[in-house]
Amino acid sequence: MKNKPSQTSDLGPLIREVESRLPDAPVDAVRGLSRRLFSRGYAHIADGRPVRALADDVAALYRLVAGASDGEIAIRLAWDDDDPSRGVLQTVIEDRPFIVDTLREYLHSAGLDLPLLLHPVVVVDRDASGRVFDIRDHSADGTRVSVVHIVLDDAHHAEVRETLEGEVRRRLELVRAVTEDFSPMIERVKTLVGELEAKRIETPWRSAEFEEIQDLLRWLVDPGFVFLGYRAYRIEPDDAGRDWIRVEEGSGLGILRDDDTSKYHEPRPLDGLPAYLRARVLGGPLLIISKTNAQSPIRRNVRMDYVGIKRLRPDGTVYGEHRFLGLFTAKAFSQDASSIPILRRKLREILQLEAAPPGSHDYNVILGTFNSMPKEELFLASVEEIRSVVDAVMATGGGDDVRVTARPDQLGRGVQILVILPRTHFSGQVRRRLQAALIEAYRGTLLNYHLALGQGDQARLHFYLAHDPDEVGSVDLDAVQAKVRSIVRTWEERLEDALDAVHGPTRGHELATHVVRFSTGYQAAMDIDTAVEDVACLARLAETGESQVLLKRSPGEGDGRHYQLRLYARKGHYVLSDVIPTLENLGLRVLDSLRFTIQLKDETPDATEETFAARVQSFEAEARRAGDIDIAAAQDRIGDMLRAIRAGVAEDDRLNELVVTAGLTWREVSVLRAYAGYTFRIGAVAAPTGGQFPLTAYPDIARCIFRAFEARFDPEAQEGAAPAMRRLKREFARGLASVRGIEDDRTLRRMMELVHATVRTNHYRDELRQSPLLALKISSRSVDFIPEPKPKHEVYLRGPRTEAAHLRMDDVARGGIRWSDRYGDFRVEVLGLVKTQRVKNAVIVPGGAKGAFIVKGLPEDREARLAAGLDSYRDFIRGLLEVSDDVVDGEVTRPAGMVIHDGPDPYLVVAADKGTAKNSDTANEPAAEAGFWLEDAFASGGSQGYDHKKEGITARGAWECVKRHFREADIDYENEPFTAVGIGDMSGDVFGNGMLLSEQIQLVAAFDHRDIFLDPNPDPKASWEERKRLFELPASSWADYDAELLSEGGGVYDRTEKQIPLSPQIRERLAIDREEMNGNELIRAILSAPVDLLWNGGIGTYVKASSERHTDVGDPSGDPTRVDATDIRARVVGEGGNLGFTQRARVEYALREGSINTDAVDNSAGVDMSDHEVNLKILLGAPLSRGGIDYEARNDLLRECTDEVAWKVLRNTYSQSLAI
Repeated sequence: MKNKPSQTSDLGPLIREVESRLPDAPVDAVRGLSRRLFSRGYAHIADGRPVRALADDVAALYRLVAGASDGEIAIRLAWDDDDPSRGVLQTVIEDRPFIVDTLREYLHSAGLDLPLLLHPVVVVDRDASGRVFDIRDHSADGTRVSVVHIVLDDAHHAEVRETLEGEVRRRLELVRAVTEDFSPMIERVKTLVGELEAKRIETPWRSAEFEEIQDLLRWLVDPGFVFLGYRAYRIEPDDAGRDWIRVEEGSGLGILRDDDTSKYHEPRPLDGLPAYLRARVLGGPLLIISKTNAQSPIRRNVRMDYVGIKRLRPDGTVYGEHRFLGLFTAKAFSQDASSIPILRRKLREILQLEAAPPGSHDYNVILGTFNSMPKEELFLASVEEIRSVVDAVMATGGGDDVRVTARPDQLGRGVQILVILPRTHFSGQVRRRLQAALIEAYRGTLLNYHLALGQGDQARLHFYLAHDPDEVGSVDLDAVQAKVRSIVRTWEERLEDALDAVHGPTRGHELATHVVRFSTGYQAAMDIDTAVEDVACLARLAETGESQVLLKRSPGEGDGRHYQLRLYARKGHYVLSDVIPTLENLGLRVLDSLRFTIQLKDETPDATEETFAARVQSFEAEARRAGDIDIAAAQDRIGDMLRAIRAGVAEDDRLNELVVTAGLTWREVSVLRAYAGYTFRIGAVAAPTGGQFPLTAYPDIARCIFRAFEARFDPEAQEGAAPAMRRLKREFARGLASVRGIEDDRTLRRMMELVHATVRTNHYRDELRQSPLLALKISSRSVDFIPEPKPKHEVYLRGPRTEAAHLRMDDVARGGIRWSDRYGDFRVEVLGLVKTQRVKNAVIVPGGAKGAFIVKGLPEDREARLAAGLDSYRDFIRGLLEVSDDVVDGEVTRPAGMVIHDGPDPYLVVAADKGTAKNSDTANEPAAEAGFWLEDAFASGGSQGYDHKKEGITARGAWECVKRHFREADIDYENEPFTAVGIGDMSGDVFGNGMLLSEQIQLVAAFDHRDIFLDPNPDPKASWEERKRLFELPASSWADYDAELLSEGGGVYDRTEKQIPLSPQIRERLAIDREEMNGNELIRAILSAPVDLLWNGGIGTYVKASSERHTDVGDPSGDPTRVDATDIRARVVGEGGNLGFTQRARVEYALREGSINTDAVDNSAGVDMSDHEVNLKILLGAPLSRGGIDYEARNDLLRECTDEVAWKVLRNTYSQSLAI
């Protein structure tokens, strides 16, 4: 086994530093002090402190030791120059008891922290000249010296720092005096015992009394008392017979050694003392034991114990006093009072007076009460006074009664107060409140208190207050007792009383039963009036399960802007970090908050547990705007809003301030939020919050805008709608006069104009409403500031998790709905797509339409993200259907519960697009639920429609256009290989189908949103087979491509890589000379490659005109990879995807002899096939509804028509490309 390392084994560096500071000091002495100073460990002390700083302190301590002469108290106090609140105290004194305790107690009482206290005892060896030559362990022969090193902190008060050294010296001198005089004090006690023995013999009738005092003095010596001081006092008459009291000169010992410190160092006439004090000096018991008002300067910083024994003449008159000061030991405090001299005699007398037989109930109560009383009170009080306490205890019987007794202190310095109360009613808070009440009643100062937990259910508090004894009788004890009763009465009892007073006994009891338990923290912090309010709200929470809100003005605040808002909810429903921003959005700046957990009974109808934990959150808040608020109404609106936010049906933003300032409900605010959002989507304001700020800045105008919406669309308000609109128009105009900024004025005017341009909304459908999205159908062509091209019908939808827009250019129009990732400008995206759709739909009857939605707060998990997207898609569809007409028996019907301001509009057809390609059935579900007349013709391509990817119709149509370009360019695409680069991967519909339409394709490079594919010289047949495998592999990517089939120099890379090595073969194929590129650079090189075909089967705009900026494109995600049309070296472009080129880029590319149509022409086959499907389903709808055929027969017929429909569609595409 290895030896345990010495705790000072790492002292070497420190000792060397100390020695360098003390070059003339003996090495043994320096090392001896260092080792003994850190004998209990060095590493934890040195941790974080530079060795040099420690060495400075050790060297200074050595100098202090070396310079201290015999008997001297040496002190060094040094404060940190950078931080005066930190310092070092060092003392050197001949070793004796109490040094460390005295220093520590004093420094703590001065409010200082002591991060480090070292106190070795050493033997200092000096030569004949007094020079130190060694410092050894305390066990060595020689005079032992106490060396103390203390690090001080938090000495922030200059007065403490200035007086500290003098106070330390004074206390150490007292320590020396006490320890030097300890034996003389013991001898004085023993002498006194002998003197009392003589008195006992002289006065046999007082023999028992003297004997008890003798026994007590022996008990104090062995060892019930730490003697700190002694002094004798004498009473002597002058020549005129007048008695004078004075200190007996030279009698003082210990801390009373200096006679000059006594107020009796000069004789004082006895008749000049107060009567009560004169009576105590000349009469009363021979022995007095009490507490001094002064704190002990030695050992413990507590009030000292005072033992006084009267000096008697032979005739029994008093001629002075022996006074001892000290501290009762732990043994004295732990010993039963019934076994202590003097006290045991008092107990016997009480038991005799009470006639309590040993072992009886009364006997045990008396004994328990006596032993639990403060010993100084037992010593000081007479038998009758102690008996009165015992009687009071017995009178309460251990029940719920409360009793208060008070009596003056015999020393004339204060009053002793006893409070008896049920133990169950006692707490630290009760004690503090009782203490404050008694101090106020007696106008005194608390000197001490003592808690006694008696037998049974009783607790007793003994308070000792400094107070004028002559005024004790003037205090109304009945009033004090009444006050004490009110304090002692439990918080729950006082709450029950208050509930009965406010709600009546029956309802008050009923409300109280909802609460299982209030936490102690809640009881300590809440007054009863507030708790009464809380109980009513908690009862509603317990009954309904719904969170509750209480709003009231803060007491004492007269500016009308300070409020207290209290929120009651199940624990965990409202997290503090979420609630505070919500309140800020209400216009309430949170200044402070408290929260408590309270157990409630679960009385909701679907309760599964008997109880649940509720959380009460209290907020002190300041309103951002001053104004007169209807508290009750605002409280209900805020509660509704908080519940709606938690339920996920309301958004949480600055517009919620209107709930308070404009008096609107959260649903009404959601209408204004939709208009504010729409102004941003159409570019009427520059920022997403640009429409919100004017509304919150001018709440009266915001309310006016909503009331106009209400008058226009609330079915119940139509009778007086016209005059209401005229009145609101005037109010709006007056309100605008107060608007200072031009932008705010214009924004507010535009919002009001949009309200008047709105023709339908689902806001008032109430129970008929199925979508959580607010839908606004807007007549866009009637609004000047909506950008071109303006749709004939536009529906803007908004909810907490979804925002969407659907644009139709004609009454009969169709087009896809996509899940957009362009959160900032998805309507711009839709606008660009609908332009293309108008051209694309030239081959069919319906005009162009397009829609898109964004999903907010998407989860990280992929499956959860997809589920969230589908939910938003369904909500979008339901919202569209709710503002659309239906056809029943050939007649157009209007939606119920809606005021409509436009003509019949039953034609609503949607289609799959990016993000919704496989979800036509998802779109058809809401249509079927609503009984919409188009049924599954509403969204083409579902399970009973034409699967575009399976048929490859979009890619086949685009390929017809590519073949036309190839023929015109004399490229023999059927018999000779041709090179291609592409945008997309084989799992995609357009890209995957397109890259399988010819076995002559040499796909040399491609990329999608994940990977970059490079194959500089592919074998056409083998690569076609591998692409086909990937196409058939579910959810494949370029990473699944068989690397063995790649030509030399090829590879698949993550497009986010910073450095991608480029083989000579790739550099030659792409006509570039760089040996490596990052992913974005390589994508631009692929787009610019000199190949026969650039095939776009992906998503995004990758080519712009050289005259355009990236910001003109409106696709910021594509900025890093976008190239100019002048960079494109492909001979032919096939636009299977939408918006791959800007329109100007197409023109610029075509002018450079590139072969290109537009995306609207190239990928129109998908639209054409969907239109055939819809028309076939509409055609078959009539016999289906009459029962001429069933759904199975209809579906069989659709499947039989598939090839013919595809042929017609491709023929249309061929003809269209030929016409161009």
